[in-house]
Amino acid sequence: MPPAIQSALAVAAATGLVVLVVLSFLARRRRGSKRSTRSAVTAVRRRGSGSPLISRKAFEKRLNKAALDCAQSQDGIAVFFIGMDGFKRINREFGHDVGDRILLSVTARLRALPGAFDAITHIGGDEFAAFAVTPRDRSLVKKTSERILAAVAEPHGMTGVDISVTCSVGICCYPEYRPTQKLMPHAHLAMYGAKVKGAGSVGFYRGERAPASDEALDLARDLRGAIARRELHLMFQPKIDAGSAQITGAEALLRWTHPERGIVPPSVFIPISEQFGLIDEIGDWVIEEACRQAHLWRRQGVRMRIAVNLSARQLLQPNLPQRIRGILRRYRIHPSLLTCEITESLAVESTEAYRLALINLQKSGMHISIDDFGTGYSNLSYLRELPARELKIDRSFVTDLGESEHAHSIVDAVIRMSHALGKRVVAEGVENQRQMEILVALGCDELQGYFFAKPMSSELLLLWATSPPDGSLSFHPTLYGETRPQVLTS
Repeated sequence: MPPAIQSALAVAAATGLVVLVVLSFLARRRRGSKRSTRSAVTAVRRRGSGSPLISRKAFEKRLNKAALDCAQSQDGIAVFFIGMDGFKRINREFGHDVGDRILLSVTARLRALPGAFDAITHIGGDEFAAFAVTPRDRSLVKKTSERILAAVAEPHGMTGVDISVTCSVGICCYPEYRPTQKLMPHAHLAMYGAKVKGAGSVGFYRGERAPASDEALDLARDLRGAIARRELHLMFQPKIDAGSAQITGAEALLRWTHPERGIVPPSVFIPISEQFGLIDEIGDWVIEEACRQAHLWRRQGVRMRIAVNLSARQLLQPNLPQRIRGILRRYRIHPSLLTCEITESLAVESTEAYRLALINLQKSGMHISIDDFGTGYSNLSYLRELPARELKIDRSFVTDLGESEHAHSIVDAVIRMSHALGKRVVAEGVENQRQMEILVALGCDELQGYFFAKPMSSELLLLWATSPPDGSLSFHPTLYGETRPQVLTS
């Protein structure tokens, strides 16, 4: 039996949403340290304030009863799966004894969180589960996760040395997802998704499925050599100025043509690239290729803004702004002509590290765009603080325009709010004349979708832009400033 570290956490005073927390201390312990850790856990279990460490069977029994109570009281259940980030490094640099003491320190802090949890159990290895009762309110659940992150991140004093560690949190909500037996596996999956975004992250389970292990491994193996084999390529979809119907730029979209499987959807290979540590190389290639193509277009008399999508893991690369500036300098493209798009869920669920990363990109001269806006849980104050210059309305709202008053009201509100905050609005997924007319009437700034053009190769985009089918579209200088070549400073 792997070592257990007691992580008894305080009983919540409020009633309502049951919060299940699984603390996943991912670092595997050395065999020689197991006995000392187990003794330390036993000692913690017998002393101190907080909830007692109970058996897995007793924990599941309590959880099932709590779910029955919630069904009668209209309350819910949420699951948090929490894992220490990079804990192997702590053991390697400071030794396993120090690692044990840090885990016990983390345990004590979690137990000391007032009104947080009801009971806790050891799951296996360095994993723990806990649940608490609280009102069914996702914002309260997120606040609980933020309290956990803060408690763990506070430096731990170890014999004259302060050591800082972080953890990542995955969350699953019931009755949104059920049955109760699936809460921990779902939260576990959400935690791994949070770790993909980087250390100290929080992620909600949204119904995603873990890829089959064999298939994921096969795809990851093939993906490793996809760049060298020239299997990856970019497609470009134009963005249209809503007022003048002129082309203002294009979004670069990554595609993978597998020699045997054919076209592999980005929704399949992007998560795999993140899971297996390939996203850094692929992300760099996308930025490099997009800028190279923009350079070639400019040599042929076409200048436009290019938008690229950044993953969570990319965003936390400490030298990302410097690397991008190096690429831009190499192709003599001004930073203001590059838009970096991140999803709203990443912007909302991110920690201080993400906010600082966005600020650093903005300080480097690049523009930030919040993609899929309307699908997350943004609030006005948070949007005001984000260094984003642009919001992209999620296509699900655009699709319903002309058919749903609800969608019309949401899009209208988003556009008004964005303009009040000094941000531009792009609508993606525009597929017909009616949608375009409504968006123009509501004051949307830019439009993107199949109504204008599907994603196309760089060669076709150049041909389409310089000789559009109806002769009405032409390239327009970016609405953000000058597009002519500019001298870059270091």
